[in-house]
Amino acid sequence: MVPALRSAIKRNIHFSVPHPQTDSDTPRQAALSKLTGARSLVITGRRRDAFQGASCEGTEYSATDAAHDMNEPFHLAMRAVRTWQRNRDGCPNDSCAFIQMHGKDDDTCPSDTVFISAGLAVSVVDVLLGLCPFRYYQDINRPVRRLKTALDAVFTSWTNSFPGISMCSKTGSDNVFGRLVNAQPGAASTAVCTVATRCEDVSGQFIHIEQDDEARKSVHHNGWATAISNTFIAI
Repeated sequence: MVPALRSAIKRNIHFSVPHPQTDSDTPRQAALSKLTGARSLVITGRRRDAFQGASCEGTEYSATDAAHDMNEPFHLAMRAVRTWQRNRDGCPNDSCAFIQMHGKDDDTCPSDTVFISAGLAVSVVDVLLGLCPFRYYQDINRPVRRLKTALDAVFTSWTNSFPGISMCSKTGSDNVFGRLVNAQPGAASTAVCTVATRCEDVSGQFIHIEQDDEARKSVHHNGWATAISNTFIAI
């Protein structure tokens, strides 16, 4: 989905929702695309477990899991959106992002209201030794950090976090679109199924958002729109 009028586009941001049923209320957050003047919104149209065959990543995910199979129409659509953006204006971190909305159970990473990542995991060793994945998220200019700061300013009672300050495992590191955005230069398209993101390749363009039930409520849509609008400059 794209705005009907060019004048409605305010930011080079692209929203997507890969699990509209299991991650309840994330499709309703599609309102953010209009409230922020985003360029596009992609919502998959079928259940993640519609077919029980294995995804391209293996048996952990179904072949119809839009976030974990390179042949899903959702992934193909997101590839087309990314190609369009790259060919037009590129995707600089101050004004552009591909934002994927997810929902988590309240007992998953229970200390986090919202957990934001760039598709890059951080281990305990990374934290203890100050290695690249940990250092990546410490840079206050990264889109993930800017969004976290913007959310803190709007939702003062929430716990908004990112890898390194939270050891939540929901980092999107096995997300096929996230791997595409963060791929090594010249990597084959099939690499998204098997090749993990290297820290030095992370572009910052992919933002993976996990959120509990409260954060997904429609009463918070305007707050989300404010935070996202304050994170990315208007065009």
